[in-house]
Amino acid sequence: MYTILCRQTKIHNIGATLVGVDKYGNKYYEKTENTQYGFLLPVKCYGLSLLLVLNVNVMISEQVKFSELTIDTFRMLQCLEWEPSGSFYQSSGSKLSQNGATGTGRISYLQDIADPTLPANPWKAILYRPSLTHFIAVLATICEELPLDGILLVYLSASGAGSSGAGHNESGCLNFGSRGDKGSNCIYPSDFLPFTRRPLLLVIDNDNSNAFKVIAEASKGESVAMLLSPSRLPPIASDFSHTSNGSLFTMFLTAPLQAFCLLLGFSGTDIDLDLYNKAEMLLSSSLNNWGLALASSDTLDPVWGQVLGDPFIRRLLLRFIFCQTVLTLYAPVYNKNEFLPTCVPSLPKPVLSPSYSYQSVILHLASIFSATKYFIFSEDVSPETVSTNVDQL
Repeated sequence: MYTILCRQTKIHNIGATLVGVDKYGNKYYEKTENTQYGFLLPVKCYGLSLLLVLNVNVMISEQVKFSELTIDTFRMLQCLEWEPSGSFYQSSGSKLSQNGATGTGRISYLQDIADPTLPANPWKAILYRPSLTHFIAVLATICEELPLDGILLVYLSASGAGSSGAGHNESGCLNFGSRGDKGSNCIYPSDFLPFTRRPLLLVIDNDNSNAFKVIAEASKGESVAMLLSPSRLPPIASDFSHTSNGSLFTMFLTAPLQAFCLLLGFSGTDIDLDLYNKAEMLLSSSLNNWGLALASSDTLDPVWGQVLGDPFIRRLLLRFIFCQTVLTLYAPVYNKNEFLPTCVPSLPKPVLSPSYSYQSVILHLASIFSATKYFIFSEDVSPETVSTNVDQL
């Protein structure tokens, strides 16, 4: 059963303030105190269903796993869930005795009470190395049960092993079977065409993701939105991605500041917690401003306009913009398109105040970590003007 994410009945419970209405009629609200959303909330009902397809061939088998989930899939699952908040939320920080039980020795049934201030989480299905027939059957079932105003998000994670490996081959498909078994276990772009009659968002993390752009030209009824990973990895991150830290692209979509630090070669022990929190605040406020500017843009493609109202999709989209901007300015891969993620249809560049422009935000973040040397900025964005603004955060 698919859950409708109804925002209208929840607005008064989260302390949100109306800040604008886009040209598609979506009302946007800005978070205030006592909320943990971090992103703008629209008054609109959506049924978001999520299909995660997991491939554990070659390099992905080296990732840290939670049961049979790789760290990439686990992050994506966490990214598409509401965080608990509100008066009914009970912290799990109670002290444990030596045998692992709570100090009172009593069962707390409050932990089983759902937080009434939150909408329901999206329905999710996870496929572990599916055959093509299994994949098509599940996709058809989800589309059949999708609400009329529903959106289907498909996340495809493949190994990215190159043309001779399991995740990528010369035919422009993704292989979720064993090595050399290219027929029955290949997912081609054309396999998605029957399902483009419903709103569809594809997030593909694979070095052959650009092959799926052809779907947009042959869609049936509804235009497809796609977030596609780069075909190559940046030099510094290449030693980390698809191993213990997972894919850099998926990390940008689920934990953008961690991905930013990883790109710069910082580990958790290298970063001061106060600086990290300062950067987190800056990034959160910047993404909110980007979301407002994007929603009010006159050149925003209607495909993005119809999905921008869902807070989970909007969060993925804004983090994608952050990822694309960071890699565009990243000095080791400057002016090299193969290192950049792409989206279909393309996104406009909204009108932003100078302090919240894409380059200014990256410059501010890099300045917090004293890492401006890793990026190439345009002449009108000067590092000398950043120090004052950073100190005010």
